[in-house]
Amino acid sequence: MIDKPRLASLVMAAKQLPKTPGVYLMKDKNGKVIYVGKSKSLHHRVLQYFTAPDRHPPKTARLVENIHDFSCIYTHTELESLVLENEMIKLYTPRFNIRLKDDKGYAYLKFDAKEPYPRLVMVRNRSKDSKDAARYFGPFTSTRTVYELIHTVSKIFRLPTCHSVFPRDIGKNRPCLQYHMGQCLGICKGDITPQFYQEQTKNALLFLQKGYKGVFRALKTEMQIASDALEFEKAARLRDTLVALQKLGDKQKIVTGRKEPTDVFGYAADDALTVLSVLMLREGRVVDSACYYFGADEIVDHDAFSSFMISFYSTRQIPKSILLPPVLQLDSEGSEGLWLSEKAGYKVTVKTPQRGEARKMVELANENALRAKMVRNARNRQSEEVLEELAQLLSLEVVPERIEAYDISNSGADHWSAGMIVVEKGAFHKKNYRSFTIRTDEKSDLAAMEEVLSRRFTHLDDPSFPLLPDLILLDGGIAQLAAAAKALAEAGLSIPCFGMVKDEHHKTRTLLSFDGEIAIANQQRIFTFIYKIQEEVHRYALKQMDTKRRAGQLDSSLEKIRGIGKAKAKSLLQHFRTLAAIQAAGIEELSAVKGLSITDAKAIFDTFHPHE
Repeated sequence: MIDKPRLASLVMAAKQLPKTPGVYLMKDKNGKVIYVGKSKSLHHRVLQYFTAPDRHPPKTARLVENIHDFSCIYTHTELESLVLENEMIKLYTPRFNIRLKDDKGYAYLKFDAKEPYPRLVMVRNRSKDSKDAARYFGPFTSTRTVYELIHTVSKIFRLPTCHSVFPRDIGKNRPCLQYHMGQCLGICKGDITPQFYQEQTKNALLFLQKGYKGVFRALKTEMQIASDALEFEKAARLRDTLVALQKLGDKQKIVTGRKEPTDVFGYAADDALTVLSVLMLREGRVVDSACYYFGADEIVDHDAFSSFMISFYSTRQIPKSILLPPVLQLDSEGSEGLWLSEKAGYKVTVKTPQRGEARKMVELANENALRAKMVRNARNRQSEEVLEELAQLLSLEVVPERIEAYDISNSGADHWSAGMIVVEKGAFHKKNYRSFTIRTDEKSDLAAMEEVLSRRFTHLDDPSFPLLPDLILLDGGIAQLAAAAKALAEAGLSIPCFGMVKDEHHKTRTLLSFDGEIAIANQQRIFTFIYKIQEEVHRYALKQMDTKRRAGQLDSSLEKIRGIGKAKAKSLLQHFRTLAAIQAAGIEELSAVKGLSITDAKAIFDTFHPHE
């Protein structure tokens, strides 16, 4: 509960605010911004926080308890305050604001008909160039969805999925396995003309545009015409395509008669978790969906959702219609609607439907959010229980909310690496994973482990390591524990540390401390939890080592090219990332790499394209 003298001071300050639009920044006792909000009347909005604070919802009450001061930035209009609020949230990343953690934007399926042999490719953004004649399908919230769709459509309509460039590579290679399995036209043979290929892709585009039913009717008619004309080979090919489409048909369902692009938001919340769901409707079908999760401290109210919308559509294609549940209600003519229409370049309708098909779609989105919340809460409860059991088994003083696990990997005497993975509240946090290249001349697991932990814990001011773990797990035995203990002692830290010991079959057997082994085989949930950690840290360490090994091999292979030394080879790999990308690059692209001359670019190109 906020103390009365502080409350009185805040109320007095709030009463002095003007009744004008602006952004307010709530601060804690250290002056850190913990919440950013906006209002068309700063006086009324800020004062609400400190009037009858005992009546606030739990999340807002926690915010108010932590407020020691606030400041305001005044704007001319509510629309200005909306945009400014979004910028302030990005700048301060306040604890109590909801934040859109996935800022990559949508993925799209692109088809450029101007190319002689066009293909379906994944892109992150739609081109804004008015001269761009490419077709775009989507949006999709994950690249996995796009790649699955590319695979499905290419397989049904026999489009190439290889890395060959046509017509450049026609006749250079023999047809691959996909061709012999009847899943590719075999352009590489040289008997598929651009005209025939364009005709084939027409049906693929019809499928993407109108779905299973639209293309099924067209292909059935085309098959009948081919059969009547005694073109039996063509009719048989079309029959096979229809069979493949029939199998896919059950997965494509029309859910609404709405033809205009529409996003439908849903909402579900309790004291511990809030979930926002979004269904993306295109041509009457749900083409994709996503859920966004916000914790106990993140306030999700009308104002917060307004800010979420700005972040959400800053990097995404905006649909013509957005449907919202009552708890998230916004207005097309309000600042949010005006911003969306201005950014989209056309009128965007934002509404909360009260009846009919649109309301049913919102109810479906709400149901998605509710189901996602139930699943996440169940998972969180299970993780909490496992962590509590682990703390009890290991006699830890606190439940380990953050666990760091380490493993060493090497390829003989070369390419020594270490992997560090992070488990927070029972879940792997891959953004916090780190890899270390071992620098010590003494190449041994013990020396490597000591070096890694010394580097980890002697740089506590490094922003890449913002938190200390509650528990450290090492892949190894008593010797690795001793090396870790030495590194921690030198850093002046006391953190519980245990070894993960494997049996003769290289499977997790037990946990180890200086006091002896702790059996976990009969603790099924703990055993599964530790097994997953041990497998994940081993996988990550091995991957980092293999990446460095491959990079070394690529360096040496590139250095065999006339005029390319170690520095230029490194620049090439940093620029293109993979050897395949270097091989596919033209002379102009290669010469754009820092440190490479036009002569170097020609030498590289000639090496990979000796016949051109």
